Amino acid sequence: MSEAPIDNLTDRQIKAALDAGLARKGFTKVDIDRADLFIGYQTTGQFQQQFGGRDSPYGVGPGWNGRSDSIRTVYKGELAIEMYDPANQHLIWRGVASKSLDPKAPSEKRQKNLDKAVSKLVKDYPPPANN
Repeated sequence: MSEAPIDNLTDRQIKAALDAGLARKGFTKVDIDRADLFIGYQTTGQFQQQFGGRDSPYGVGPGWNGRSDSIRTVYKGELAIEMYDPANQHLIWRGVASKSLDPKAPSEKRQKNLDKAVSKLVKDYPPPANN
């Protein structure tokens, strides 16, 4: 694995997607001194080698062709959202979404992937109560 180039999404785009996704869940953005919750995010991306594929047979021993076309490099992006208690800064909740991405995709496609990731993450918040 090797590190990927810096993601094409900007801090402004990510924060706007988070604001919109959290607003759909009923959250309201307020000044930091009135906040009931602190929210942060992290992004990572890296190139990875994937083995196999739809047109590559799986198996070991005679008959397995082990062709070099059964290996491909993909770019995997990850978005993590973390929610903290402002009083003691303890982590309350963390969600992570990951997806194989095309780093050369048009900006509209990158934005669509970001919006989907945020929707997927906030769908699981709040977590179910333990009874």
